[in-house]
Amino acid sequence: MIKKLLFFVTLFTIFVTHSYGQNPELKLIPNVAGTNINGGAIKKGDTVQVSLVYKAAVGKPVRSFYLDFQHQMSAINMIDLTFGNAVPQGAQTSYQNQYYPGYFLNRTAQNTTESSQTNTNNLSYGYSATSGKAINRIWAVSSADLVDGTFCNIRFRVEQVAAGFAYDSIYYNFAQAYSGNYGGTYYDTRMPKPNSAWVGLTPVANALVNGELKLSTGLTGGQQPRLVFVDSATNILRATVTPAANGSFTLGSELLPNTAYKIYVNVVSDSIPAMLNKAITVSDYTAAVSEFMKQNLDGTFTNSNIASGIGYMAADVNNNRTLDGGDVTALFAQAVGADTIFTPIPGQTLTNLPAFLTETYDSLSSTSWKAVTDKYTVNFRTSNVAKPLSICYLVPGDINRSHSSIRTQAQTVTTFSTFVNTPNDNLPDVDVSLNNLTLTSDEFTIPVNVNTNGANLSGLQFEFVYDPTKVKFESIKADMPTWLVFVNNHDGRIKFGAVDRELKTPYTGKDLTPFKLVFSTLKSGLDINSAIKITSNLDASDNKGNQLGVKLNTTTIKLTGYNNF
Repeated sequence: MIKKLLFFVTLFTIFVTHSYGQNPELKLIPNVAGTNINGGAIKKGDTVQVSLVYKAAVGKPVRSFYLDFQHQMSAINMIDLTFGNAVPQGAQTSYQNQYYPGYFLNRTAQNTTESSQTNTNNLSYGYSATSGKAINRIWAVSSADLVDGTFCNIRFRVEQVAAGFAYDSIYYNFAQAYSGNYGGTYYDTRMPKPNSAWVGLTPVANALVNGELKLSTGLTGGQQPRLVFVDSATNILRATVTPAANGSFTLGSELLPNTAYKIYVNVVSDSIPAMLNKAITVSDYTAAVSEFMKQNLDGTFTNSNIASGIGYMAADVNNNRTLDGGDVTALFAQAVGADTIFTPIPGQTLTNLPAFLTETYDSLSSTSWKAVTDKYTVNFRTSNVAKPLSICYLVPGDINRSHSSIRTQAQTVTTFSTFVNTPNDNLPDVDVSLNNLTLTSDEFTIPVNVNTNGANLSGLQFEFVYDPTKVKFESIKADMPTWLVFVNNHDGRIKFGAVDRELKTPYTGKDLTPFKLVFSTLKSGLDINSAIKITSNLDASDNKGNQLGVKLNTTTIKLTGYNNF
């Protein structure tokens, strides 16, 4: 019966004479159904509604429409139809719905136009008992001529299907307009695109994975990690997701239920140098060297400076499953900017970071971390219902995890202001005072004034950015006789500081000036108008590698020539 009916409709519309001039219009709204009929987020089992809005054409009165809709019968099914304000008050209404399961429109450019006449002239249907699709043919009739407004509202039920179901839209295939009840004079109908409605379930309603990547606030946007899901059996990439700012993500139809996946956390390779520059600082080096120097006679460690397995894994930058002198040397070179602990593989646009299930990341001990054979792959299996997934990542060398995921059991780290690093809450802050300068010559000195507030410093670092077209860095003077002072100046960016390599002479007190930076102007200092910026790449450490707060009175040092006053 369905084949005969569809064939009849096709032939009938082919030989209908077109009415010239403006045609009536019937528009589908919304094209994305984002709420259920009660205004809430759409979940399985809810009811959603789409509407057809009518616009009359002069001299072409319409009382009925013959409509064709397609939907996924396994996931979305029509419930009923109600008439709207395009039907004059007091008019009688009725509708008939013929349901054809398994049938679907073979969609082409010729039958998906804005002309219902053209669409029906080019109909081509397919059938499969397993297609999961269905056609609804609806006669919707009014006893009076329609006026501009909502012609009808069609409600659909979102069925209870397995998590991860691949949803498709509701398709509006044609709308034949007639002047009478179930017939009369036929008019072509304009169907403004798009002629489909996507039912936007809330992501968690169709999720196979409700996930979390425990992000660090230390990472900038360009360094933000993303997750890659690869089918464990076929090694086919199934999904790539960038978490929200809070680390949350949801995956549904991108994955398959009851399937094993390998998950990788990666970053853009070009971001690695900047990430390591900020993540590995003097406090990371101090923690490593202090633990290394205090090791027991049997080669085991006291765990007084590095207490967790993930901390040791971060320190093991040469990947030999122990903390040794090679790691300490590499960490020092990275912290002072003399070298890098690793570089991305040439030509590789993405680089994987060590990643773990959160329960593993949190529980690795100072000995069990050595048994980890693959620190770059997280294994996970989906179910046919949503499963939680929490993943942590580690930046190699980032012992204090300023830019890595924070362990659940770890002490809280916080940001006191935009002028501070991410210190341990229980330790004092280091106050740093910097002043604007009025230049009366072509050479000037910037003193860095420090008050340790009782803390015993074993490491201190800063990064200044200046305009190399206006000023030139000349030298650094340090008031730390036994400390190793470092300075790395390149393209208007100078990273400098000092460390107590033997951890025997801590730096402490108030009204101290550990550093003086000497600059010269490239033109007359009397006329200069510039500034030096202090970046967030700063750090202070005690002799255990604990990160101390660094509070700046300003992040900008203004340089004003005398003639500019």
